[in-house]
Amino acid sequence: MKSPGVVVLVLSLAANVALVLGAWRTPVQRQAVASATEGGAPVRDSAPDAAPERTGPAGAGVVPAGGAAGLGSPDPAVVRDALRAAGVPEVYVRAVVWRRIRATHHAEIEAIVRARGESHYWEPADRAADAAMRAAANELDRAMREEFKQFFGEAYGEVARARRARERLAFLPGDKAEEVTRISEDYAELTRKIRDDMVSGVVLDEDQQKLAMLEDERTADLARVLTPGELDLFELHTSRTAETMRSRLGYFEPTEQEFRAIFALQSAYDREYGSSFGASSREAMQARAVAQRELGEQIARALGPDRYADYQRATNTSYQAAVKIADHFGRPRESAGSVHALEQEYRQRARVAMSAGDRSQAAVLAQTMAAEAWDRVVALLGEEGAKAYRETGGSWLRSMEQQAGRAAPAP
Repeated sequence: MKSPGVVVLVLSLAANVALVLGAWRTPVQRQAVASATEGGAPVRDSAPDAAPERTGPAGAGVVPAGGAAGLGSPDPAVVRDALRAAGVPEVYVRAVVWRRIRATHHAEIEAIVRARGESHYWEPADRAADAAMRAAANELDRAMREEFKQFFGEAYGEVARARRARERLAFLPGDKAEEVTRISEDYAELTRKIRDDMVSGVVLDEDQQKLAMLEDERTADLARVLTPGELDLFELHTSRTAETMRSRLGYFEPTEQEFRAIFALQSAYDREYGSSFGASSREAMQARAVAQRELGEQIARALGPDRYADYQRATNTSYQAAVKIADHFGRPRESAGSVHALEQEYRQRARVAMSAGDRSQAAVLAQTMAAEAWDRVVALLGEEGAKAYRETGGSWLRSMEQQAGRAAPAP
C-alpha cells in the first residue's frame, strides 16, 4: 500500500496536470485529452478499484523507496521515472516533464513575453524587431522540444503532430505525409524570413523572384518524396492557388475535370506572376495584363462557351452579392441570376445612350433607366434585399442613379 504522503503527492500532482491539459471531468473528456496529446493512445477508464493502464515496468503502481522524493526532483528524468512507477498515465507524465522543462527556461520565456508587451498600440509595428522576436521564440521552442526528446525519444507533441499530418494529408501514404509536412514547414519558415526582409507593404520584383525560386526548390524537394500523381494531388489539396480557386468558384460548382483544367492554367499564371501585386515596372505590369487576358481566353477554351458564361457569372462579385442576399431574404437563387442579367442589359443600354450624342436625350434616358432598373431589382429581391444589394454588389445601380442625378434639371 502506498504511504499517505505519497498518495497526497500523486493526487496533488494529478490536479496540477489537469490544469495543464484542461478540466478532466468525464471519461469521454479523459479519452479526448489522451487522444489529442498522444496521437490516439488510449487511457483506460477504470473502476475505482481497478489498476489504470500503465506504461512503466512490471510492478508499476508501487512507489519504490525514494519515489516521493523523486516527484519533487528538478531532474526531469527522475520525475519521469517516479511518475511512471507511481502508475501515473503516460499522458500526464509527458505533460509534467514538459512543464518542468519550460520552468527551467522561465527567464527566456519571460524575456520574449516582456518584449511583446513593450510595443505601443499607437506606434507602427517594428517589423525588424517583430521578426527577431519570432525567430527567438521559434528557436527557444525548438530547443525545449529537443530537450524533451532526450527523455522520451521524440520531440514534445511529435506524435500528435504526426497524427495531424496524416489526417490533413489523408490522400497520401502515412509515411510520406509526415515527410511532406516537415518539408512544407521548413519552406514556410524560409518564406516568412524573406517576407520579413521586404519593404513594408511592397513586393518588389526581386522579392517576387526570390519567392518564385524558393517555390521551385520546395516543389523539387516534394518531387523527391512524392510520385508525380501524388504531387499533383498535394498541390490540388493544399496550394494557395487551389485554396483561392475553391473560394472563388463556389457558385460555379465545377466538376473535378473542370477544376483540374482551370487549376493547371491558373497555377502556371501564379508561378510566373505571383498571386499578389507589388511594385512593378511598367513593362512588368503590361506583361501581367497581357497574361491575364490570355488566361481568360485559355479558360474559355477549356470550358466551352456555355460553361465559360457560367464561370464569368459565378466569379462576378456583383452576382455573388446577389446570391447571398437572395439566400438571406428567402428568395429563389434564380433571382440572383436574373439580377445579373439585368446588370448586363442596363450596362449595354447605358453605353448606347452615352454614344447617342444627344446630351438631353441621354439625360432623359438615364433617369428613366435608373428608375426602371430599381423597380425590376426590387421585384426580384424585395425592397430590403434591393437596398442591401445596391450597397454591397450593385455598383452599377449606384452609378446609374448618380448619372440620373447629374442629368436632372436644376430646380
